[in-house]
Amino acid sequence: MSTHSVYGVIYTQTAQDDLEQIALFYAQTADLTVVELILGRIDSAVMTLEQMPRRCQAVQFDTKGRDIRKLSIPKTPIIAYFEIIQQTVYILKIEHGKADQRHLFEYL
Repeated sequence: MSTHSVYGVIYTQTAQDDLEQIALFYAQTADLTVVELILGRIDSAVMTLEQMPRRCQAVQFDTKGRDIRKLSIPKTPIIAYFEIIQQTVYILKIEHGKADQRHLFEYL
């Protein structure tokens, strides 16, 4: 029986805005079925962070001392960036995998 802690998962406003932009992009370039599929994959992957979120790789750019990690969303080109504070995972940003990571967190 697993005794791992369960973490809360919270989408920041920025991450929620990113989801809206992703939905708009796929609605314009594909159809609503694709939008639902992509958003479902993102949510399913993000919710796995309730268990062992530190399994994900730390980002390779200056985060000014913050422990920011990334989760590749399966079967999509999307990456979710998050920070763990105590028992809560904060989803900070959700971006296409080809976005320049170094500029994602200039506000840190």
